[in-house]
Amino acid sequence: MEINNEELKNTEEISEKVESDKPGLWSVSFFAMLLTQFLGAFNDNMFRFLMIPIGIFALQDYLCGLETLPSWASYVGITSSDPQALQELAQKTILFIGAELFLIPFVLMVGPAGFLSDRFRKDQVMVGTKIAEIVIMGLGVLALLSGNVIFLLVVLFFMGTQSTLFSPAKYGSIPEMVHPEQIPTANGLVSMTTMAACIFGTVCGGILFELTSVIDKSGAIPTCAAPGQSRVWISACALLGTALLGFLASLLIKPLKKGNPEVKFPYNPFTGIVSDMKFLYSWRAVWAVTFASAFYWGIAALLQLNIDKYIFPEFASMDNRFAANLCMGLMTIGIAVGAVLAGVISRGKISMKLPTFAVLGLSACCIALCFAPGANANGYYCALGLLAFLGIFAGMYDIPLMSFIQDRSPAEHRGRIIASSNFISNSAMLLAPIIFFIMTVYIGQSARSVWFWSGIVCLPVFAILFFFAYLKQCVYYIFWTYVHLRYKVEIVGEENVPKDRPVLYICNHISFLDGLLAELFWPGSPRMLMWSAFTKGPFSHYLTVDLYNAIPVSSGREAFYAVKEARKALQNGENVGIFPEGGISRWNVLQPFQAGAVKILKDTNAVVVPVYMGGLWGSVFSYFGQKFLWKIPSFSRKRITIIYGEPIENVSNRFQLYQTIKEMENRWFEMEHEREVAQFNKAHPNHCDN
Repeated sequence: MEINNEELKNTEEISEKVESDKPGLWSVSFFAMLLTQFLGAFNDNMFRFLMIPIGIFALQDYLCGLETLPSWASYVGITSSDPQALQELAQKTILFIGAELFLIPFVLMVGPAGFLSDRFRKDQVMVGTKIAEIVIMGLGVLALLSGNVIFLLVVLFFMGTQSTLFSPAKYGSIPEMVHPEQIPTANGLVSMTTMAACIFGTVCGGILFELTSVIDKSGAIPTCAAPGQSRVWISACALLGTALLGFLASLLIKPLKKGNPEVKFPYNPFTGIVSDMKFLYSWRAVWAVTFASAFYWGIAALLQLNIDKYIFPEFASMDNRFAANLCMGLMTIGIAVGAVLAGVISRGKISMKLPTFAVLGLSACCIALCFAPGANANGYYCALGLLAFLGIFAGMYDIPLMSFIQDRSPAEHRGRIIASSNFISNSAMLLAPIIFFIMTVYIGQSARSVWFWSGIVCLPVFAILFFFAYLKQCVYYIFWTYVHLRYKVEIVGEENVPKDRPVLYICNHISFLDGLLAELFWPGSPRMLMWSAFTKGPFSHYLTVDLYNAIPVSSGREAFYAVKEARKALQNGENVGIFPEGGISRWNVLQPFQAGAVKILKDTNAVVVPVYMGGLWGSVFSYFGQKFLWKIPSFSRKRITIIYGEPIENVSNRFQLYQTIKEMENRWFEMEHEREVAQFNKAHPNHCDN
């Protein structure tokens, strides 16, 4: 692994400067981003829930003027034309149209959203989208003045588009603002503030509607004053003021990493989506986690629709909206609490173990809601508690998944990957109403049945996540069993490995079993540098890079990144392992060492622990007989000896390391010779050894 020192030095200096320039979790920059996204989500929901009752009243007036019910009424289970049924029809129609219009941009605008986030600095994108929000809210005020429901829906679509463009920059900025160990906590705070913004925005939207609607003594809205239009200046101040505050907050975000000028704009959105999906698929682990996250958003949208059907009329009448709002509010608060808990429990580590048990809790809550008591106060309180816990498990499920996507995405394409993830998640959310309609109208399932089947669907997801979360342990015990059945493992000098400092292991390379033995027996679970050809396939990449955190290395520029990653691991207190020969020995002779090991040690406080593994020559995993695998295996248990040398503090060059391993090789040959002599003497006690 020959490396140009000057080019490597420049690359490392830039990388270290970027890492040290990160503002951190408790910086003004991060809190400005939190405030920016809070105000954006707050404004979205305030406008939506101001517009929705306006649309409901307008559509209800239109339906009252019809002689017969419209054709779509039967699709939502409405067969009567009495005022209460028409109100329910208008409510369901506006809610459905509003939700779909807000989500459609997340599907159609995935290409431009990813392009902006990768092409420009993410702080610039956030500032730009906040300016767009001010313009859109200005259009919203004009739509309120006009009283035109179609105009209001168009503005809602524009709000969805603005959120689509904002989202990849928001989530993509987190790894550029905070250190890797702070990503789960940062995502928890973002999710918590988003949930809080949704709650407050929903409440304030309803308050704005009441303040801008003239209500007479009978409680009705006079026909001379359209709902939401009597004092539009109040709505204008609230909507435009919130957008302006969001813009001012975005100006406090510190300039982030420069964009990638080579990114091309996707002029065709449909071919762009196909291209983005193919690109996302090339990052197999991120692709898989994206679908796990999409499952969460899809099931959340389905269960949100089911709450109304569950509460009405079993626990409350249609006039008592407070009952359903309380259920929704508690579940939303639960999600916020779960998001914060996920950040605390993660302790800076990104793992699939937390989502594994969170989805099991989600399943248990759904099934419990199916069998919970009903038609009384105790049943309602039981439902409230289960919905709160359901929200907590939901928040704990999604935060580690989003953190994984952010952490594993390459910085230069992070916006594109997050936008693609949003596309898949929002596609699932768009499918949720269709699935709900099929289950409740065509199949005739009750709300309790929807809870039950939602819980059952969570179980296969739990099984898949459990498999991947604990695959490493399963692989470990499988290979541990195989190695101990086939070989006698002898370990010498393990006390030489320091426990209070990071270690760079250097070892001879005699077989394809060496890396596995390193994982099984070397203390501290070192990250191994591995030839990149062995990490290319989907499963092999997941097994080596994603599961065992190996560092791919090859000739050329990839060597720079491998050295930089290995050095960063040592600086973070991790252990690293390398076979400095650069390849497997073909003749059971120690080959010359490459310079990579010495370069990795630069600017670290790590010590080198030399390791020699003897006894593998002649196995099917070695090149004994100039063949690999295609040999008749020996069925006798061979002895493998792993020798740890004394730590080396100051390494001057690779020849020093080579000489150390060479001396350990000679020591192993001497040990083998002494062992053979002892065995011979034991078998022939009367033999005189001269």
